[in-house]
Amino acid sequence: YVNIRIPISILGNMGKVPKYVRGGIPIPRGVLNENTPCTVYEDGVPIPVQTRPMAFWPDKSVKWLLLDFKAQEGKKYELVTGIKPPETETPVKIKQSEEEIHIDTGAVRVMFKKDGSGFIDGAWLKTAGGEKEIVPVYEKGSMRRSFMDYFRVNSTDDYPSGSYPRKGQVSPSNLIIDTLTVEEQGPVTATVLIRGWYEGLYIKDKVFCR
Repeated sequence: YVNIRIPISILGNMGKVPKYVRGGIPIPRGVLNENTPCTVYEDGVPIPVQTRPMAFWPDKSVKWLLLDFKAQEGKKYELVTGIKPPETETPVKIKQSEEEIHIDTGAVRVMFKKDGSGFIDGAWLKTAGGEKEIVPVYEKGSMRRSFMDYFRVNSTDDYPSGSYPRKGQVSPSNLIIDTLTVEEQGPVTATVLIRGWYEGLYIKDKVFCR
C-alpha cells in the first residue's frame, strides 16, 4: 500500500461558517486497506475526519471511502492516506440504554426514545448558562413528529384506475418502534437507526394494516 493525495471538490454554496459535509471518495485499487489511517488536509493543515470503507476491490483493498469532516467556502481540501487524523476538540459522546439514546456533539444534545415519535424526541443547545431546550421532549399523545396515515376509500368506485381517490376517510396511523440502536459511532458523527412500522386501524371493518 502506498501514500497518495486525492483532491476533494466541494460543490455548492458553503458560506463562511464551517459546516460538516459527507461524501464518498473513489480509491484506486491496492492503495488503501481497511486499517490504513488517512486524513483530510485543509489548506495544507490536517483536520479531524471520520472515515468508513463502503466498498472493496477483489484484493480486499478499499474501493470507496466515506468521509465526514468540517469544511467551509474558499478552502482547499485533499485526502491524504497513511496519515492519522488529529483528534477533534469535542468528540461525539453517546449515552444509551434499552429505552433511550442521547447524543452529545458538544454544541447540541439530542435524545431518541424507544417509545417515542420515530424522530428526535428532544434537543438541547449548549449555552454559557447551561442547556436551552430547542425541541420539546416528545410525550405520548402529543403532536406526532413521524407518521404515515392511511386513506380508506368508501368503495372501489371512488378510486378509478389511473386517477386520485374522490371520496374516503383518513385513518391515522400508530407508530410501532421495533429497534432503536446506534448504527455508526465515531468522533465526528453518529448514526441512529430506528426500525419499525406504521399501523393503521380501519375502525369500521376492524382490519389492521401495516
